[in-house]
Amino acid sequence: MLWRPTYHRRIAQLADGIAAAFSFIAAYFVWIVAKLIFPWIPFGREIEFNIVLVWKILLFTIIWVIILAKLDAYTYQRFTSLGREMKLIGKTSLIGTLILLGADFMLRFEYIPRTYIGIFFIINFLCLGGGKIILFQMEKEIRKRGSEKKNILIVGTWLRAQQFIETVKGNLGWALNIVGLITTDCS
Repeated sequence: MLWRPTYHRRIAQLADGIAAAFSFIAAYFVWIVAKLIFPWIPFGREIEFNIVLVWKILLFTIIWVIILAKLDAYTYQRFTSLGREMKLIGKTSLIGTLILLGADFMLRFEYIPRTYIGIFFIINFLCLGGGKIILFQMEKEIRKRGSEKKNILIVGTWLRAQQFIETVKGNLGWALNIVGLITTDCS
């Protein structure tokens, strides 16, 4: 199912891009703090934070959004399930981290410690996953309030229709609004 307005897709892409960029920066600070807390563990040499590194972060942020787009993260209108979203995030984090490692090896970037890459992978998964969880909960609340409800007309026998109505009323997150009931009267 395609998105109706394109701005929904753009908002999701922007949120994912911001989460990916934040992951790079947060991983850097977690890596620094981990070096201070555990000085006996070899975390590698210092990472030089400069303007070239900022451009690399922006480039890899765009790559993360492209990976999500290629994995069809933006082709549906609604969240299908949180499990599916987390699977997509896991694949994206893994593929993106492998691309980062490959680019580092082939293009000979400045020194990037493997411990930083590991910390980045975990933080990237948590940031992107956390963003999806927040969006999922916001969508659930919007549906409960009545926005974006789909009007349905139920056609069927009385007993089955009644059971379906009760099921719909018990699941407000489905965003269905029952406008009528058509049934055959056998009496």
